[in-house]
Amino acid sequence: MDLRQRRKLETTKLIREAAIGLARDNGVQTVTVEAICEAAGISQRTFFNYFPFKEAALVLPPPPLPPEAVARFVSGNADLVADLIDLMVAQVTEMNGSRWIGKLMREVTQAYPLLIPLQMAEFHKFELQLQALVAGRLRVSPDNVRCLALAGAVIGAVRATFDRWRDDDQADLPLLVRESLESLVETIRFPSLKS
Repeated sequence: MDLRQRRKLETTKLIREAAIGLARDNGVQTVTVEAICEAAGISQRTFFNYFPFKEAALVLPPPPLPPEAVARFVSGNADLVADLIDLMVAQVTEMNGSRWIGKLMREVTQAYPLLIPLQMAEFHKFELQLQALVAGRLRVSPDNVRCLALAGAVIGAVRATFDRWRDDDQADLPLLVRESLESLVETIRFPSLKS
């Protein structure tokens, strides 16, 4: 990644964090472009170079995968699915104390339903990242059906888990993600089991 790309990512993150902080502290409906720019220390022109409208700055991408967890997954040679579960648990571990993120995502999409496709696009980008990691591990093309199916199933299970976590103040997100993914694997491997 060159300097220009790094600056673009840093500015995007700065704007998004300012917008999300304002929404968390004051409510989604009160956030304005002017307030976001003031909090981020940027001009409105800069804002609109990065986001087409204020609500787009409130769309949260999935948290990044920890680099060390990615390295373990890519170099692993044990059970692929178990390693993938460990990777996803590592991703959400840092979010465990940030339940407000999930609640904010719900508030944003309820207040602005037109943002749901943008939120889904962020999840799709992450799904493509997972496909590529699985493909690298299997030494196949990312459009290989195994990569597509595995990444899609994992993303679906994790997304459903977020709903449980967001609504239960006592729930432990890494534990919920591990339980959901292990249940998914068990259901696929042993389809005749009754629930």
